[in-house]
Amino acid sequence: MGVKFLEVLRPFISILPEVAKPERRIQFREKVLWTAITLFIFLVCCQVIFSTVLYAFFMMVVFHL
Repeated sequence: MGVKFLEVLRPFISILPEVAKPERRIQFREKVLWTAITLFIFLVCCQVIFSTVLYAFFMMVVFHL
């Protein structure tokens, strides 16, 4: 009676691109390195956005905008 989830998605799955298998085994150190780099970039971007929002809020409070 019920329609399976994958049966509904089957026509769209052929459109989606596939990810190829890596040519070599990726070492744990390399995975950790890329994870750390990505996390650092993420945290820097969060700080920039957060400080900008705080600055805008501070200006609204100080100048009564």
